Amino acid sequence: LLGLLTLMVLGLFRNIGTRLTMRMGPEKGQLLLPIIGGFLIGLLGVAFPLTFGDGSLQLKFLISSKDSFGRDYMIATCFAKMLTLGISLGFGFIGGQIFPCMFIGVAAGVVATQVSNVPIIVTVPCFMVAVPGAFCPCPFTFAGIAATVLVLGSEQCALVFTSVFFSFMTACGTGVLQRLVKRGAERQAIMDKAHEEKKRAKREALEAKLTQLKRENTLLRRLSSEAGLGANLTVGDMQRILNNR
Repeated sequence: LLGLLTLMVLGLFRNIGTRLTMRMGPEKGQLLLPIIGGFLIGLLGVAFPLTFGDGSLQLKFLISSKDSFGRDYMIATCFAKMLTLGISLGFGFIGGQIFPCMFIGVAAGVVATQVSNVPIIVTVPCFMVAVPGAFCPCPFTFAGIAATVLVLGSEQCALVFTSVFFSFMTACGTGVLQRLVKRGAERQAIMDKAHEEKKRAKREALEAKLTQLKRENTLLRRLSSEAGLGANLTVGDMQRILNNR
């Protein structure tokens, strides 16, 4: 569920970024969107400092200092990390979503330990791979990362693989993810088509205006030649000739 929610947040902010870019224009959008995104990420970072970066540097500190954070703060950090990730990818920043999703999973695992008293060696690895595994078909890779980074035994590895496998099957096996991706692709195609039509109409209008100016220039030169005024012909003279014609 956290993986699907993260994916929905990513799609939401990507649509927002695309709409703002179309409204402001490509040039202004490329300049202003990162500024707006950086401002929003900065505000969230002041309230939730753990959300800065991709989360890879905070994982060790988050696990080792799990008792230093309250349950409500960790839940809010999870959702704040979703927002920062969505803003980053939707407003022009460059980066991936794997490690941020792992951070969300680790934070959720810490919350699960605080709520249920299940050992953290069980909750954190399972949540860490289950969140990105909901939409990324790499169960063996995620299980290997968790086993290597956290130095897990065979029993913990079995739980980790089961978690990432069922997470992916729940998200993709039901067809929810495919429908979301298809709907997003169709909406993006419609927006791209509208944007291209707008650009084509603007280009055609400019070409028509340029063609008209060329015709008027050619006519004025012809009239000036017929009048015998040559290079001394001024704009006022051209206008009077046109009015006489």
